[in-house]
Amino acid sequence: VKRGNSTVLHLSSHVEMHNKSSLPFRIAIIGDESIHDLGVVQCSPDERKNGRHDESKSLLKENEDLMTHSVFGLPAPLLRNFVSNSSETLCIQVSPVLNDGSRIGGLVGMFNLPPLERLVAMASSSDEKRRIIEVTCSPSSRESRASSLTTHISFNVSLIDGDHAFIELSITPRAVLKNKLPVPVLVRTPMPHAFPTIEREEEAKDSNYSTYRLNPLETIEVFTPGPSIAVSMKCADLPIGGTLTGWIDGDWVDIPLGKDKSVPEPLRCTFPYQSKSLDRYRSSRQIAVRGSGSDFYVLEAEDVTPDLRGSLQNHHTAATEDVRTIVFVVCAYVIDHTGNLLFEEVLLGDQNIPRSSRSFNSSSLI
Repeated sequence: VKRGNSTVLHLSSHVEMHNKSSLPFRIAIIGDESIHDLGVVQCSPDERKNGRHDESKSLLKENEDLMTHSVFGLPAPLLRNFVSNSSETLCIQVSPVLNDGSRIGGLVGMFNLPPLERLVAMASSSDEKRRIIEVTCSPSSRESRASSLTTHISFNVSLIDGDHAFIELSITPRAVLKNKLPVPVLVRTPMPHAFPTIEREEEAKDSNYSTYRLNPLETIEVFTPGPSIAVSMKCADLPIGGTLTGWIDGDWVDIPLGKDKSVPEPLRCTFPYQSKSLDRYRSSRQIAVRGSGSDFYVLEAEDVTPDLRGSLQNHHTAATEDVRTIVFVVCAYVIDHTGNLLFEEVLLGDQNIPRSSRSFNSSSLI
């Protein structure tokens, strides 16, 4: 076997832009009293696999997409002043590309990269290599009534040869809501700019709120502006046994948003039993239903432990992760692989219920 040596030369800009969300963004640099349009940075390949792309594109449209990527470098000529002058900032404009059909007044946001000397100092420090900037994209025209959209821009700084700063910018949502329940749920919010990564038609179209179906392990990306997002949940499937449940008690769960915000402790929520269905089920099946519904929890993904008590870490480290994730979980559930079993809690005082000659304790059921 012949073996040879090869040298791989990686040509890169000083600044790279990554898109780690499911929304495409148009990028521009503002300088020399003009706006330099750089094109569209598309969603990441992982998000494309999740279904947020059009399978029925024409050949011309596919060729146009070859000119867009989930990452590209900012052109060196436009960075000349930023690189040569250590006190010069770099102004970058981002604009989400939304498929809402509106053509008047797109959403536009801007942010400034710190001067190069400060970026070099950040790369040399062990605590400040990664930062997050919140950018709010607002309508560029007064005629537009579109709601503002807020995204996170995280930038990671490293040094090449100990002197030259290399900056990686990443566009991410403010938060991701993930369904880790064993059943599909409906998620409803009255607030704008929450996008499921698996595109489906809304379950119920209403001008006051949006409703999406989330199968197990599916997610919603949150670009909602403001300090929080209000959500409500409901089981999407009808039970094969037991009582129907409705929207969670208390109507809404308020999830804080922001760079340093988090859900301080697991929020206990309940899918309430519907009273008519509960009464009918009690009388027909003669069961003892405890509680007012089915409980689950809403919490930060990094706080998920077997008993939901305490945290894996002493403090939240959202700045070190690409995207902050909030999950819906239950402490325990049973999976029937036969499809023929249904367990019910019965009234022990009922003489009409046949009893097995064998007795078992709770430890025999796992």
